[in-house]
Amino acid sequence: MTAIRDDVLACLASALAEAGIELGDRQLTPDVSLEHDLGVDSFQLMQVARHLETAYAFKFAVADWVLREEELDEPSYKVGGLVDFILAELET
Repeated sequence: MTAIRDDVLACLASALAEAGIELGDRQLTPDVSLEHDLGVDSFQLMQVARHLETAYAFKFAVADWVLREEELDEPSYKVGGLVDFILAELET
């Protein structure tokens, strides 16, 4: 599972770069918030979603993850939550 997780993280890093998000020296760890730590706005999130969905042949919709986050009292939009969502969707 670690290799697949690493692949998803690498794909996410590529998607963020494509959306113009500079990571610099920052590592994509599970506790990094796309919104608060990386400053990803809604347009950039759509770009990231398109990249991820295309890379994984549309086996999931990132919008489903966003909706789950928005149902929480305090949505965090953390990398770990997105990666876990993708991994769970790829298993089905």
